[in-house]
Amino acid sequence: MALRDIQAGEVVVSVPRSIMITDASVNDSALGQAIETYENTTKITISIDDRIALALLNERRLGATSRWQHFVPVLPTSYTNGLNLSSDEIARLKGSNLHILAAHVQAQMLQDYEHVLLPLFARYSSCRVIDPSLRSSIDEYAMMEALQDREQQTCK
Repeated sequence: MALRDIQAGEVVVSVPRSIMITDASVNDSALGQAIETYENTTKITISIDDRIALALLNERRLGATSRWQHFVPVLPTSYTNGLNLSSDEIARLKGSNLHILAAHVQAQMLQDYEHVLLPLFARYSSCRVIDPSLRSSIDEYAMMEALQDREQQTCK
């Protein structure tokens, strides 16, 4: 509830771009450089949603050393949408359009994770561009994807 009337066009919240995780900030990072090299050598394209999800996962794993250490912990830890439904929950939706949609979205996410992201993790986790523990984080990846609807070393 506002303490006073808010005028049309009045700025209510202003967030500096320098503290946002955006497509530009990801692309300008060591992670973004690694993704670009990976895309150029494999001819696989990683969507901006996947790039931001990876950046958020990486920042979460960096913990206290993350530039966004004070922001990442306040991100939701769970979501209820097609990406985060269990197999049993999806099965209960059988016969509905939501069942088809949730099953399709989960299958696509799993395919992206296994065929695009795991090879990326394998290539770059050894040089600390990507935290090695991300390889086993399909649930966290789904969580970061749901939010979408440090090393300065560059590995080649």
